[in-house]
Amino acid sequence: GYSTWMERPAGQFVQPVDQLTISAWVAPRSYEWGDLGQMSAIVNQHDKGQGTGYILGMGRHGTWSFQAGVSGAWYEVWADEEKPLRRDEWAYVVAMLDAQHGTMALYLNGERVGETAVPAGSRLATTTEDLVIGRHNQAAVLNGVFRANMFNGLIDELQINDRAASEEEIRVAYKEYLEPFGGAAPTPDTEQKRARYDGDRHRPQYHYVPPEHWMNEPHAPLYYDGQYHIFYQHNPQGPYWHHIHWGHAVSDDMVHWVDQPWALAPEAGSVAPDGVWSGDADLDANGEPVLFITAGDDSQVPNQNVGLALPLEPANPLADWEMHGELIIVQEPDQLVEIE
Repeated sequence: GYSTWMERPAGQFVQPVDQLTISAWVAPRSYEWGDLGQMSAIVNQHDKGQGTGYILGMGRHGTWSFQAGVSGAWYEVWADEEKPLRRDEWAYVVAMLDAQHGTMALYLNGERVGETAVPAGSRLATTTEDLVIGRHNQAAVLNGVFRANMFNGLIDELQINDRAASEEEIRVAYKEYLEPFGGAAPTPDTEQKRARYDGDRHRPQYHYVPPEHWMNEPHAPLYYDGQYHIFYQHNPQGPYWHHIHWGHAVSDDMVHWVDQPWALAPEAGSVAPDGVWSGDADLDANGEPVLFITAGDDSQVPNQNVGLALPLEPANPLADWEMHGELIIVQEPDQLVEIE
């Protein structure tokens, strides 16, 4: 995605005609906001504006879709809402197009989770765009520098075939992949790693920085049960301001810090689907820690209110947090005021 992706010129890759199957194991690490209304591409070779080519990708909060240009029109099939791609979990995804018989479908872990019809006897509209794995081939550019619409996580065993796989073939393939692991997918290693930047002269050695990418100001300093905690605004997608999470680190002496999992991330159905911004920490009446956050929700105007987060287990190192289901402070809607 941001730092690692693959490209192949269109002329060096077989162009499917009327059948296509894409299969891959994917393990998202984080979700994008969706700049330009575009997906984080797992694999794509397309031009939606021209109605050509195809893309398999992930939308906001783990939604995912297979889209293709078929006989001059653009068709999309989205996975069922209750079948998202979950962070930090391996998922076997398959996208299938059988234009001969008029079918597009998506499969998750061997199960059909979405389908739509296309004109029977039609053809896939070819494109001159390059094939790109891990990033959108027409990515949004942020701040004139950074390319978005990238898949952040792991991709393995990606296959692209110019034939339509059957449901039975897909189920069998899924089970065969899992046999060496006792029938269950292993836990993917999606942890951010500081070691990737060893020797980087531009990385501070004393001042705290996140394991990877961008941070804004720290928030919510807290001393609890013998440890110091610091939280900070963080974008795991790249070294720039955008879809904000809360990073977290702990220390015994305020000098040596140990990275923790993200404390909070924008979540579908939460009070903060579009960003977790400035905030603070305190202890409640029972002496347990709580976090106050500015909850971003672009469906509201104003789009920022105040939410609350609680630790799932109030024990060190306070690694797991959960946003309260309701806002605790709601701004009044914007109003025009006439001044005489």
